[in-house]
Amino acid sequence: MALACFFAHELYAEPLSYQLNFEVYRNGKLSGQAEVTMRKQEERWIIRSEGSGTRGLGRLLGVTDAEQVEGYFLDDKFRPDRFSHHSRLAGISDDWSAEFNWQANTVTTTKGKQVLSLDMGPGALDTLSLKVELQRRLRLQEPDLQFFEVTDDKIKPRTYRTLPLEQLETPLGCLAAIPVELVPGANTRYYKSWHAPALDFLTVRLERGKKDGAHMEMRITSMVLAGKEVVALAPCAATQSGKEDRFKLNLKVADAQDLSKRVRVEVVTARMAQQSDCCRYDESWLPVGSVFLRYFHSRGLCDKPGLCGFDPAQPIQPAPGWRKRVSR
Repeated sequence: MALACFFAHELYAEPLSYQLNFEVYRNGKLSGQAEVTMRKQEERWIIRSEGSGTRGLGRLLGVTDAEQVEGYFLDDKFRPDRFSHHSRLAGISDDWSAEFNWQANTVTTTKGKQVLSLDMGPGALDTLSLKVELQRRLRLQEPDLQFFEVTDDKIKPRTYRTLPLEQLETPLGCLAAIPVELVPGANTRYYKSWHAPALDFLTVRLERGKKDGAHMEMRITSMVLAGKEVVALAPCAATQSGKEDRFKLNLKVADAQDLSKRVRVEVVTARMAQQSDCCRYDESWLPVGSVFLRYFHSRGLCDKPGLCGFDPAQPIQPAPGWRKRVSR
């Protein structure tokens, strides 16, 4: 990984609002668009996903899909109160909702005249809330990626696993992303998403479908994070050819005044640092005052933690002669 930004969430600020815009592909052909947003309204948070068919069969059939959940954060975990789903295909609608009662540990689903009360067990979540919890666990590198998902008539176990880091070519430039896939079960469905650590582990690509059916993809086109537009990094071709020493990172969200409790860290390869595997950082990225970067080592962001000669439990000092590679 030539260059990546990581946010240390031990120094936790409130969750970041965002707007993610995607192109939707069906069997490799552009067929629609989607938008996912998360915003704060007074003391509550609203997460919404909307998609529509804009080309080909999707447009012809008038495909639309919308989901929304309202809830709040407790101990860094999102707790949904109400979830709603609405989709439409060829004039036929599919609508259902879920009401969460955390005191009784039950969720009530409503679809037409059917009303069911389900035991949430260890903590069932709707589709959107599950993605927020997955994002949190990836951020903290928690090994447990087993979830329980609420559907219109039952609660289904979902187990995911992470795969080796990949470099994705996107309209936002070359992004290092962690692939997460659904562990296959008895059915033929599959699901795989890519999460960018540099962008708060948000989803930048998604694939899903049936092995004997249509293949659907969502590819990120633009992003607004914490009210700031994310500006494109260099393409993968530049980072792989050694040009990363010269290009300037222009990620508007990387502003210490906007995210004063989040630490930006630059991970530099041995070739860029011109020495053994070693982690460095630019002090101009840090908020005012010393910051303890235990996260830096504990998350394995250095190939060989401690090789640079500093104690991860102590404030890190910039290496002599370290030149800035970052422009804000």
